[in-house]
Amino acid sequence: MAGQLNLTGSGGGATQLVANDTITEDQEFVFPDTGGTVVTDDFDGDVEIDGDVTVDGAVETGTFIATRGDSARTPVISTSVAGNVVIGDASQIVLANGGDITADGAIQSGGSPYDGANVGCVIEDGGFAACKEDGGSVLWAGYTEGSNTQTSRILANGSATFANTFFSLDPDDPTKVLDVKESIRNIQSALYRLKAAVLIPDTTVDQLRLRILEALETITEEVD
Repeated sequence: MAGQLNLTGSGGGATQLVANDTITEDQEFVFPDTGGTVVTDDFDGDVEIDGDVTVDGAVETGTFIATRGDSARTPVISTSVAGNVVIGDASQIVLANGGDITADGAIQSGGSPYDGANVGCVIEDGGFAACKEDGGSVLWAGYTEGSNTQTSRILANGSATFANTFFSLDPDDPTKVLDVKESIRNIQSALYRLKAAVLIPDTTVDQLRLRILEALETITEEVD
């Protein structure tokens, strides 16, 4: 059967410990030796615990706020109803429920890479810096989804590999670009054709001139 223990205070109010019929096993409440406050049931006040809190199960709540402990109760870490985790009193770091991470400062892995002082990398406002242990280590590698072929790669020694490179020839006209790979291929083709023209025996000057012009045709397009 249900039981109830009332502790009546001098002001007329009572503190109640209630055990209902749904309890099938012994319940134990241990109060700290140095005193403290244990509050159960729904209420609008605060719960203050000086020691550690250990929870074996889930903590189901709309929001959670851990403060610094100063008089202003400055938030250190909190959660929102949307599931975001916010760190800092001014949302310096936000771990969004959708997977996005926003940080006011730098994000660093390993040591500080600046001036080659340590192996590590830093992502900060407007830039990225990295340092590896040897020149042959990869600082950057790019891929397309579904392919293990690198489309771009930069090594710590400064060597770089790109599937292709385009140079803008006019910042005001994005259509005017130099396709480096295509240009190199055209030059190689022209050189092979020039070599072939020179090796043809008994070629007259006019014939050689014509073959040279044909070979250079693909690389003499004027670019404004």
